[in-house]
Amino acid sequence: MADPEVAARRAELVNAMRRRPGAWTTGQVLRWYRAAGWDVERTRTRSDLAALVKQGVLRTEGPDNNRRYCLTARAADASGAWQLPVPNARKRRP
Repeated sequence: MADPEVAARRAELVNAMRRRPGAWTTGQVLRWYRAAGWDVERTRTRSDLAALVKQGVLRTEGPDNNRRYCLTARAADASGAWQLPVPNARKRRP
């Protein structure tokens, strides 16, 4: 199981993707993380996206060099049918 900070970061990303549906690139996710106060690099962003794909929360579109990520139908349902756990973790602010 992922540590609380990783789980919180991924849960915030999923909630942001629910608020702004559509395809997100790795670069967009990285910029969102930084704007939200998460101190992560591109490698960590890719790792988070890959983990969310493996969990069935995201699906990929496009080739490897232009990959985009979208919420699956199950994850896009904001009614509570699919929720990632949001532990009590503090963000690392620069």
